[in-house]
Amino acid sequence: MGTDIHFYVERRNGKGWVSCDQWAEDECEPGRKSVPYGKHFYSSRSYDTFAILAGVRNGRGFAGVDTGDGFEPIAEPRGLPEDMSPELRAEADDYMDHTPSWLTVKELMDYDWTKATTKRGWVNGPQFTAWSRFDRGQGHGPREWCGGVDGLKIEHITDDEMAKRVQNITDLFKGRDYREMETAIKDRLGSTYCQVSWQIPYYRAASLFLSETLPRLWRLGPPEDVRAVFWFDS
Repeated sequence: MGTDIHFYVERRNGKGWVSCDQWAEDECEPGRKSVPYGKHFYSSRSYDTFAILAGVRNGRGFAGVDTGDGFEPIAEPRGLPEDMSPELRAEADDYMDHTPSWLTVKELMDYDWTKATTKRGWVNGPQFTAWSRFDRGQGHGPREWCGGVDGLKIEHITDDEMAKRVQNITDLFKGRDYREMETAIKDRLGSTYCQVSWQIPYYRAASLFLSETLPRLWRLGPPEDVRAVFWFDS
């Protein structure tokens, strides 16, 4: 089961907090106002971002699988502000699910996004080969990985053993068509998995939030007078 964020933005003026979201008549529930799909300041399903914002899905995936050491949240979940705008109060009263919290733009800007954490995941032979060849040396994680895998034909080995097996196949096909080697790795190691780990800076883990959402929030007013109010559903 996945987890999603419900992300709203408010700005403080001389009379209190007012909503910055685009509210409209809900297409499915006449008489209800909602923020149309695609109009939220942020709506992506990024568990790394959720972990940084409020410790949600932090270092654990579905069914509690290990995905790494986790992130240090900007703040532990605070609940909902008492002085929310009327539109957001109505939305929260009827539709809030779990783990409500809020953060000012100043808190988002003051946070140290250069910190790094360790991620872990399981890869098969072809995925391990691609990672080792293209991304590992540049400090990136695998392009494809999973939190865990089981099955009758699945074999689990160490990353050192995986490296040896990949190298053995590579040596065997040296000087031949590269596609033959790729096919051999897929055939022989497609169901063989190892757990690997890599370092990732927080700014890379939350790159979409930092590149697309935060700049829009900057423009709404002084950073201490703009806040995000959010909760999650699972």
